[in-house]
Order: sequence, then C-alpha cells, then structure tokens
Amino acid sequence: MLLVHGPDGPEFVLEPSEEAAIRLDSTPELWLEEELPRLRTLLLDPAGLCRPHAVAPDGATYVDSKRPWNKRNWAVFGRVTGFHRNRSHMLNFQRNSNWMLVRTTTKPEPPRVDHGQKACRVQHTIDAAEQGARQRAAAARKKLGEDLALADLVDQLKQLDRKEWPRLLAHLPARLNQLTLRRIMIELLLHQQGNRCAVCGTKLSGKITSPRGFSYAVLDHDHTTDLVRGALCSRCNSAEGGALTTWTAELEPLLQAYRANPPAAAFGWYYGQPKPSAPWW
Repeated sequence: MLLVHGPDGPEFVLEPSEEAAIRLDSTPELWLEEELPRLRTLLLDPAGLCRPHAVAPDGATYVDSKRPWNKRNWAVFGRVTGFHRNRSHMLNFQRNSNWMLVRTTTKPEPPRVDHGQKACRVQHTIDAAEQGARQRAAAARKKLGEDLALADLVDQLKQLDRKEWPRLLAHLPARLNQLTLRRIMIELLLHQQGNRCAVCGTKLSGKITSPRGFSYAVLDHDHTTDLVRGALCSRCNSAEGGALTTWTAELEPLLQAYRANPPAAAFGWYYGQPKPSAPWW
C-alpha cells in the first residue's frame, strides 16, 4: 500500500499490483467498496431504471444478459457442488457464490422447489442487490475473524512439545465441531511435514491460511482403524484410496513407505467416528 494525502488527511491506497488481491474472502471491506459501484453500473440504465434481477440466498446477484426478466416473478436456486464448480461454463451464476440459478418462472405464486433449493423473488430495485452485497461482506468478515482466531490457536499448538499432541483435546476449547478439529489437525501435520504432501512432497496449504499457488491439503485416515495418518495432496489421497486415475507405478513405493510410517502415527488422532475408548473426534 501507498500512504498518500487525501482530502481528509493521510490515507492508504492500493498499488496497481495489489488491486488483484481484493477478494471477498480476504478483504471484505475493500470488496464491498468495489462491489456496490459495480452493481449500480450493472443494474441501472442511463435513465436510472433498474434491470430485473434475482438475489440468491447468500446475497449474490444474478442477471440474465441475454433475455430480460421483465415478466419473471421468481427465481429458483440450488446449492453449487464441486461437480458444478468444475463446469462453470454450463452455469449462469456469479463467481464465488454458493448458489446457482436453476430456473425462473412467470407465475405469481411461489414455485415448487426440490430438496435443497430455494425460491427468491425477481427484484426491480437495486436495494435488494446492495443489501445482498452487504450480507456477503458481513458473512465473509465473520468467517475471516473466525479463521484468524483459529490461526492464532494453531500457532499456540505448534509451540507445544510434540508429546502433548496426543492430548490435543485438552488444549482446545470445548464444543469445537468436527470440521474445525480436522482443519486444526491438517495445519499441525503440515507444520510437521514442512508444508508438503507426506507421500509425493508437493507443496501444500491448509484451509485456515491459504497462500496463493499452493494446493489444499487433505486429511488422510485409515478406514479400518479410523486413525489419522497424514496430510496429503488430493492426487495422493485418491491414489491411496485405490483410484486408478491418479495411481502410478512410481507412486506405489512412496505410498507403501507412507502406510508403514504415517506422520500422525504417534498422536493417536481419530478422524471422526465415535469409539468407546477414544475421544469422539
């Protein structure tokens, strides 16, 4: 950032190389400052009239660029899955949204929806779109705060003697959900593994702090004992599970060495299935 003298005194402005770093998940306030003017440009015509649009349950705004929605009353949205995200050319949804547009209808009454779907009214004023953007920024701000607090907790756990890691539950707040516990395990294992896959050595990142250019780590576990074994890249995790599409002959000796001496063997962490003689996680 550059420190400049603005109309109200000194202020920080982004350098050109930093503008690309403005993202909803990492800089929600700056994202909102850009998103509100973008919505006005997208939705308002020169006369100030608003194009019909729909706001998804997570606040993302959808507009049909080919056909106006003047006669449409409802839009039906469904959750975006990993399958859909890999085929974005098939969809008409805004980037980084958790919902995709399924269909629109001209009927005045709310449409019938399938399980997991939601119906939202087609909007004709910009108020709903702007409120949706603020909703998305608030949700991202909350998640960012939770992730920063979790990152601080992980930093404290990294300072513990490794002999304390088997007693991980004793060093954690009560009522952490299973997903959060797995994220913590991934971060600790990556710290031990030098931020690399325990099988092939690919550079990896956890899901709390995610440097650009790194692949996300996957928490691998033994399906027989339910014990966590290590943090792997998605390719090695699939190959370890028997996927022929990612398995190679060169990878097999590395997988065998990993199975014989998994990085998490000394900690006795369970992936998540309840066991009478083990912590619930």
